[in-house]
Formats: sequence, structure tokens, C-alpha cells
Amino acid sequence: MRIPHNKFRAAFAGILCAAALMIPVWAGESALVTEDVAQLMGAVETAETLLPDASGLPDNDALFYGYLLQRAGVSDNAALMADAGSRLSASDKELYDHLKAYIAKIADGDETKTTYVFNYPGFPQTWTAEELGVSSCISDEGKAATRAKLAQYYDTNAIFDALLSDCPYELYWYDKSKETGGVGFAFSTGKYSGNSAQITLTEPTLTVSMTVSMDYGLRLNGGTQYDPTQVDRSLHDGIDDVVTNAKAMVAKYKNESDYDKLLGYSTEICNLVKYDDNAADDSLNRPYGDPWQIISVFDGNSSTDVVCEGHAKAFKYLCDLSAFDNAKVECCLVTGVLSGGTGAGPHMWNIVTMDNGKNYLTDVTNSDSHHNPELLLLRGGTPDDGEYTFNGMTFAYDDDTRTLWDENLLTLDAVDYKDAAPAPTSAPVQIRGCSLTLVDDIALNFYLTFDDSIVTGDPDAEVTLTDSQAYLNTRLKDASQGTVSGIDGAVYRFTFNLPAKRMNDKITLLCTDWNNDRYNMITPDGEVITEFSYCVQDYLNRIASESTLKALSESMSAYGYYAQRQFQYNLDNALAPSASYASKISAVTADTLAAYAPVDSGAVTGLTAIGDTLSLESAITQRCILKLEGDISDYTFQLDGTPVTPTAYDSTSWCVEIPGIVAKNLDKTHTLTISKGAETLTHECSALSYAYKVLSNSSSGADLRNLVNAMYLYHVEAKAYFNK
Repeated sequence: MRIPHNKFRAAFAGILCAAALMIPVWAGESALVTEDVAQLMGAVETAETLLPDASGLPDNDALFYGYLLQRAGVSDNAALMADAGSRLSASDKELYDHLKAYIAKIADGDETKTTYVFNYPGFPQTWTAEELGVSSCISDEGKAATRAKLAQYYDTNAIFDALLSDCPYELYWYDKSKETGGVGFAFSTGKYSGNSAQITLTEPTLTVSMTVSMDYGLRLNGGTQYDPTQVDRSLHDGIDDVVTNAKAMVAKYKNESDYDKLLGYSTEICNLVKYDDNAADDSLNRPYGDPWQIISVFDGNSSTDVVCEGHAKAFKYLCDLSAFDNAKVECCLVTGVLSGGTGAGPHMWNIVTMDNGKNYLTDVTNSDSHHNPELLLLRGGTPDDGEYTFNGMTFAYDDDTRTLWDENLLTLDAVDYKDAAPAPTSAPVQIRGCSLTLVDDIALNFYLTFDDSIVTGDPDAEVTLTDSQAYLNTRLKDASQGTVSGIDGAVYRFTFNLPAKRMNDKITLLCTDWNNDRYNMITPDGEVITEFSYCVQDYLNRIASESTLKALSESMSAYGYYAQRQFQYNLDNALAPSASYASKISAVTADTLAAYAPVDSGAVTGLTAIGDTLSLESAITQRCILKLEGDISDYTFQLDGTPVTPTAYDSTSWCVEIPGIVAKNLDKTHTLTISKGAETLTHECSALSYAYKVLSNSSSGADLRNLVNAMYLYHVEAKAYFNK
């Protein structure tokens, strides 16, 4: 294995199955062709180079791995597939659709050139000299102005941002580097006719050229150079065979135990390939390609072999395609240094988490070299200064791996998996389920049952709910309890309240005895654990497919997202709504909420202003803000017929609060009456009066407008659901 220069970063761990993939540096890298994109397109009338921000995407090798998963039908693209293309203008969407289809052909190997020529729609078109801002249309100045007009026809930034968002895996070959990458746009007037007063364009064209990453570009001069406008077809000619053969292998072991599945995968890989010593020899300057990927393992060609990276990726690929009996079983890639064994030096291997929650080392490369597929399968041991030694081979993680992965995952069980104690199948605490209560904030409820040994023998047992901002602990004897159909005995409920902006915050539940030692808990899926993490969004995801809850789930999720946006809270963990729902939110206007405009009648001397606001960062609370002259004791106040006393809001204002507004009651009208002597003013308002005020104010920010729109739709769905 060669020294890697790029890593598959943790930000995409959930999308591409937590792989630490790498791309080796070529020997003689300085000799590579790195021409400017615009130059590669040849002589053009005018050109510009776009450098889109692709920093949020993993490296090319990780995207290629994700593309293979996608082709196999198992990749989870939810966080990437934002359908950004649907939000483009009609003209931009047309070019987007053409480029998206062409990009897919490049990814599939049906096209190799990454230059695409597009004919502008809607032409012929005529512009006058006045429209172009020139004295003569057929002068050099006029032609330049005409080409500038063409350049304004498309929002190239928006188009390519949408492509990066909607088809990142198909763009695995695209060079995202700011130094060498980019997208070239060349605007050509094509055929035209005219005079000094006006010019008519007949067949203008736009040429788009996308730079190819070094590792996927066509090799030139024996591999010492590459063409950044052509993808090397040989790197993905065997993709269909890879997917077909790998899926057949997984099907072969479908009915085996989880351990026997893994042993079968190690055996198959060892039978298909051996270590490629030539590829690993840096002195041969062999360009990066199949020996570092999984293609050579599953291509059906007995003459193709791989280095350690190919072994490890192939093992992980089979794991990622598998449905294990226990959901805990998961495989990841790690890198470091190997001392002794085949491929000594920089090395890649696997860490597998098994059904007992423990982690084990698997190195198919050296199992293969020792002709024993079980030799380094699911090995555990005690580290010596952070290094693990098996059969005379020492494995040491590198700094990148220690940065990428949590230390818990890198710590192996003390014994091999075959010698480990079996995972427990029962526990004294059972997690029965979760629910939501939609009040002024959102209550996440956990339902538990306890064995009699705890109920009668340890009434001081505590259940703790905690996250980064709050800590709640409840003794069992003080907890709320009731009965649930189909469950014997008492069911205990434990509740954690959250404002909208924290719907994605994980809440951790654990149960401890009187001595603060943890009890084992068993989930509805039969997994025995000591702590359980869940969030509101997890619950919404579970109910999203239920017809009676889908609309409410989608509205709540969007409300949470726009609350995060407005309050700039935990944005890295924010889940944007679908394009169709975002359009629905945008469709809400002040006219939609006109019925909720506040209504004032009467007048009181000294009351100079009255208005409404909402607290949405925590629980939903409405505030009526009053500006009064003189002593407040000169006035009397009633809210819905009940006397109230305002509190100071700031140095010049007073506030009457309406707390605890439930989601379905955001439209409920409240009447605030202010009296002074014989004078009376009534102010009728609801929580949605504030939403109307925001939408009626042209200076309201986009995030706040989206938040109140999402809140309104959340209210509509909550009311429809609870009033059925």
C-alpha cells in the first residue's frame, strides 16, 4: 500500500457506511498535466472558469465507493439527495437536466470526454445596440457585449451546486481541488447576422468542461501524465460485473450465521486474488487504479490482483451489502503501519463491531498470504503502547485514523470473538417504545417496564435522561406509570421536553441501581444495551411512512430545521425539508395569515403602542408588548377576562405573557383588555398574529419568515390530526 494523501472524512460516515478510504500519491506526481480548464477547450470566443465549493463532499475515492453501493441499491443518499435541481429556474433546469444525464453516462463509462456542448434554447434572438449598451452591434465591443449576454443566460454557480448536491456519487471522477479543479464555461455566438443597430443570434452554444481528478483521468506517456478532460474508461469498465458478482457472493451466505458470513467473505476474497507485489512496488511507478479498488476482486478475472487496500475494501463492500442477523454488526476501514507480514509499512485493514458490541481486527490481506482465511478474522487482544500484535504481525493506527474514529471503536475486545462471551439476550429493564407529546414545546416520552426484582427490591433505582444541555433523573418510585394494551404489568413513562430547534439533539437514557451501577436494558429489537440514545427526528423518521402521520411528521421536521436556521443552532446536524415541502413553505404569505391580524378597538390615554411577539427559541410563549405613559397603577389589565399584572419588558415597555401555547392552538384568539378610568382598549390576537406581522414586514429576514411559515404549517397539521 502506498502512503495516502486523502481520507474519507467522518462528516459522511453515515452516508457512505463509515469507511476511511484513501487515494495513494503517484510516484512522480510533479510531472502530471494540470492545464487550466479554459485552455483545454481550445479557441473559444469567451470563457470563464467556475470553482464551485465542493468542500462538503468526501474525496473521490470515497465517492467512487459510494457509487458502487448506489449501483447495488443499498446506498443511503438521503442526506445528499436534496433535489436541488427542482429549485432552479426553468432555463437553468434545462441545462441541469442535460448535464446530469451526461454526468451519469461518464460515471457509467458510456462517455469518457468531460466536455459537453449545449445549444441555447429559444433562439434566434435579436438585441439592439441600446439593449447591449454599445454604439455598434457588429463592432468588437458589440460582439463582446453579445457574448456577455449569453453568459448571463444561465446561473452556472447554481446549476453546478445543484449537480454536486443531487448526484455527488456520479461525480466521483470530478476534481474538487481549488488548485487544479473547476468547471469551464465557454460562450460562443455561433451563427449571427445584423448591423450596427441590432444583432440576431441564430445558433449560440455553451461548452461546459469539467476537470477530471488525477486518479480517474486518462493516463498518458506510460502513466507519468494524465488528461484532465477524459475519464479513464478502464477504471470502471467492470462496475456492472463487480456489483453482480459481489451481490451473488452475499446471496451465497445469506442463510449463514453472522460469523460464518464473515468467514465466507474472507475465504472468497482469498480464493479470488492474491497480493499484488508489483503494484505495491513504488519504484515501478505504477499509476493508481484497480489494484487499490475492489474491481480486481470481483471482476471475474483470475489474473488481476490487489494490494491491502483492495482486500480491505472488498471485505467491507460485502459487509455493506449484507443484512446481518444482528444490527450491531458493522465493518469499517482503518489505516496505519504494519510491522511484519505481507505489505509491511503503510497498511489498511478492517475493524468489525460484532453482536456483543465489541470490536475486532480483521486483516484479509495477511490471512490470504498465510493461506488461512480465519487467521486474522475477528481477532481481539490487549494493546502494547497502542499497538496490537497477532502471529508476529504488529498493527499500529496512524494519526489520521485516530482523528477520524472514536477511541472506543479502535479499542479491541481483550479476546478473539470466538472466545468472547455470547451477547446477552435478556435484561431486567425493557424499552417498550417512544412517543411525542405536542405541547408548547415537544415532549419526547420513553416507555419502560421493569422486572419485579427492581420494582420491589430497588425502588431507589433511577432513570436518567440527559443531553448536552439538560440532565433529568427520576427515581422509579416517583415515576409516572400506567397500563398499555398487550403489555403485562406497569409501564413507566419518562419525559424530556425540547424546543423545536433541538429536534435533532440525541437524548441518552440509562437506568442505574441504588449504587449508581447501570442495569442492562433490552430494546424492542432484542438488543441488550446499557444506554439508549434517541431524538425527536428519529421518531419522525419512523412515522414518516404512516399515512395518518406523514403530513404531521414532515411539518414538524421542517419546523425544527428552520428553528435551527433562525437561531443558528447545531447547523451541521440540520435536516433540510424536501424540495416540494420547501416550496409549500415558500407559498405561505401574509395574505395566507390575514385572518390572524391583530384587532384593536377603543383607546386609552397614555397607551402609545401595543404589539405581539413570540418566543420560539424555547417553549412557545406569546407576549403582548405595551408602551405606557405614567404610572402602571393607573391602568387595569385583563387577559381573557382574568385580571393580570404586566411585567417590565425593557426600560420603556411592559409585557403580558401567554405561556404554554399548544401546537394545535396557535390560532386561538386571546383578548387583552386595558382600562384607565372610563377608557378601555381591547387587543385581540393569537400566536399566529406574530407570524402575520413577520410576513407583512418586508425587512423580515428569510430565516425568520421560513420559521413562522413552517410553524403555521405545523399548526395546521397538528390541528387536523388532533381534531379528527
